[in-house]
Amino acid sequence: MILSILAKVAAGVFIGGVVGSIVTGDWIYILVWSTGVSAFFILALFGGVRRTTMPDHGRAIARIETVSRTGRELDGVQELSVRLTVAPEGEDAYQTTTIVEVPSDDMRLFTSGAIIEVRRLSPHRPDVTIIPSDPASMSQRARRAHNDPSFIPAASSVPTWERATESTPATPRPGTRRRLGAGAQAAVSLVIITVAAVVTTVPAWGSISRAAQSLAAGEWDGTSLVTGRFQQDAVDAVADVVGGYEFTSVVFYDTYLIVDAPTTPGASTTDTYLYRYGRAWRDGPELIQPTDLSAELFDASDLDFAQVGAAVDLALSDAAIDDAEAHAYVSRDPAGRSAEPVISISLSGDYADASYVYDFDLTLLRSS
Repeated sequence: MILSILAKVAAGVFIGGVVGSIVTGDWIYILVWSTGVSAFFILALFGGVRRTTMPDHGRAIARIETVSRTGRELDGVQELSVRLTVAPEGEDAYQTTTIVEVPSDDMRLFTSGAIIEVRRLSPHRPDVTIIPSDPASMSQRARRAHNDPSFIPAASSVPTWERATESTPATPRPGTRRRLGAGAQAAVSLVIITVAAVVTTVPAWGSISRAAQSLAAGEWDGTSLVTGRFQQDAVDAVADVVGGYEFTSVVFYDTYLIVDAPTTPGASTTDTYLYRYGRAWRDGPELIQPTDLSAELFDASDLDFAQVGAAVDLALSDAAIDDAEAHAYVSRDPAGRSAEPVISISLSGDYADASYVYDFDLTLLRSS
């Protein structure tokens, strides 16, 4: 039971990992889904081995409670209805009735209180057949029950477990709850797998939401940080890590963002910050520290970074370069013509390149 539940959880983790990997591209999700699928197969294998190598449920001891003749007799063989208290090892005892055919000379062996050995046809069914044996060949448990009558519980304290007949309904297996139907079991399995998948994708919910919005709007590149429409979300995530919106540069690539900003607000040193896989983090000191930080810093808190995608669209339309690769760069005007931040765009194709500079009102400042 536990292995079955864990296998379903592993299946959900695998599904969540695949979804997270597709949506975010995060290598961590690759580890998640590969671990999930490995765990699923291992748990399923061990669950199957456990089912096929369970202790032998076939042999059990029993005590005869009552014996009655059914009235059928053929060639000196009597048919008897024997009421038994069956005590399987490691399971709850139960009462059941079995029909046996006994030579008339052996009927003396079937008396109330006699300890016998039986073979169960299945651990999931109450049916048993009586194993003919003499005291010398009895198992240790049977001999112990023979010497200690209390070893098998009293009939009055043992529940009945019977199969359905034409006149009476079946009774449930003692010590277990009634099994769910196939449909209910499938529904429970689906819930377990779904919950595990959803929990696994919690860190990627933002990325999944953005991807869903883009697909709903018919924008196949909607999640691109160059031509898409979620640049502001990425910048805000970086600002949370930086502790403010004072940056020296913001570089936009298709799937990630690079920001150079003070190590801490007000510091004279700068670090590089990354946004990728739907999350932001500090990557470490900037390789080349600025010589005049105040001349490079700009306040990005009032900028609308959705204008970056719009500016790239304008540049792509004007340049008309087939299959152009684009990236955008926000900083103070590199030509020194303005202290206000501008959007610099670089386009490169197989046979042509182009560059554009726009302000945040999408006014073209220059191109080449």
